[in-house]
Amino acid sequence: MRRGRLNLALLLSCSALFACAPKVNLSEYGEKELDSKTAQHKLPDYVVNKKKPRVAVLPFGTAQDVAKRCNLDASAQENTINTLVKVGTTEVLERGQLNALMQEAKFSVGIGGDIDIAQLSRLGSGIDYVIVGSIASVNTSANFTEARQYTDRQGRSIVTPPTCTETGTASLTVRVLTFPAGTVLKAMTPKATKTNNREVRFSGDCRVQDVCGLLSRAVASAADDMREDFLALFPTYGYVYKTMTHNKEAKKRIAFITLGSGDGLKAGEKVDIIEFKVERDPVKGGDILREYVVSECTVVENNLATDRSICIIPEEKAQNVLVRHAVKTRVNVGLLRKVEKLTK
Repeated sequence: MRRGRLNLALLLSCSALFACAPKVNLSEYGEKELDSKTAQHKLPDYVVNKKKPRVAVLPFGTAQDVAKRCNLDASAQENTINTLVKVGTTEVLERGQLNALMQEAKFSVGIGGDIDIAQLSRLGSGIDYVIVGSIASVNTSANFTEARQYTDRQGRSIVTPPTCTETGTASLTVRVLTFPAGTVLKAMTPKATKTNNREVRFSGDCRVQDVCGLLSRAVASAADDMREDFLALFPTYGYVYKTMTHNKEAKKRIAFITLGSGDGLKAGEKVDIIEFKVERDPVKGGDILREYVVSECTVVENNLATDRSICIIPEEKAQNVLVRHAVKTRVNVGLLRKVEKLTK
């Protein structure tokens, strides 16, 4: 009951926050001298065209018998694909298409999720990143709780029956690699636990009834926990196509950006305003394109379209943001998502 009340309170707070999302009155803004200036950098094609990186999730490896028997390797691969699809910032190679490419290239994954980096390019072209992983560990347990009798505040005698708590835990190791170089971009070790509670007659009845089902749920939960990591790794890019300044207060400025609700943006969320700079690699030679955050920007409630929106520039950064600056989504973890993770 207490947990339900907590979740309800969080949801009510969340609703209140949405109601407080900022708005702007466009009639109070106009295009001033600063709004005619443009950022002096060249925007990469993937920013201008909002190109999503193409990702291939390779089959997961496992050395554990129970994981093999329960097909948890296939479950981990499928649920990782599902998590990327939920995030929506990448183009995920369909599993059947990937399997065909692997068979054609005679490419395989080791039981620990190991791959031969030298052979990675045999998978073909058109892939930007590959995800490799393995089932690091799985385990189950069952704990018996005896019947209990107590008296509540109203003086009533309460009897709780004997119960059995089944617990399943799954740990994954996951790496995101650049393609075809195989450089490790990110390493993750998501872990999740799922439980079942049921009434039993005596301790001998307390055992895990569906090992595979319980562990499959734990694997799915572990894969879902990577959602925020994928959002940070694969942001959506756009750019500032117009700015306006308040008619009376020069420090109040807004930016019109090419990201909207179709890119997952919600009113009240923040995006990063980016400037690209070309730097020379002193060791390898050649140029490196680096991005620098010049400001954050808060998306307003009105004028939020599928591929367009308006955001408020902080007053202390008012002079920093120009037309042609890039825009990048942030990892905005709302209360609804926090509640979802608490109750999984």
